[in-house]
Amino acid sequence: LLKRGASLVTGGTDNHLAVVDVTRSGLSGRAAADALAAAGIVVDKAVLPFDPAPVAQGSAIRVGTPTVTANGLGVDDMVVLADRILDVLAGAKQ
Repeated sequence: LLKRGASLVTGGTDNHLAVVDVTRSGLSGRAAADALAAAGIVVDKAVLPFDPAPVAQGSAIRVGTPTVTANGLGVDDMVVLADRILDVLAGAKQ
């Protein structure tokens, strides 16, 4: 995600969870989560620290790896998944 220019809260992650700011894509967190769900990628909308957006919309998505790794995906697959996430967000409209 970082290599493709995504903005991650705290600049990265130290655990199984990343919060991705989607405001650059012009989407709310909810719209981004809905677009990704339509593409078969399940994430959760999230709010950023001091987020000006309503809590029901949020300005971020929360991406977790436990389900992905439980289904047998590895590091190389994560790169493909990150690319797919960002491609879907780039093509989504608010």
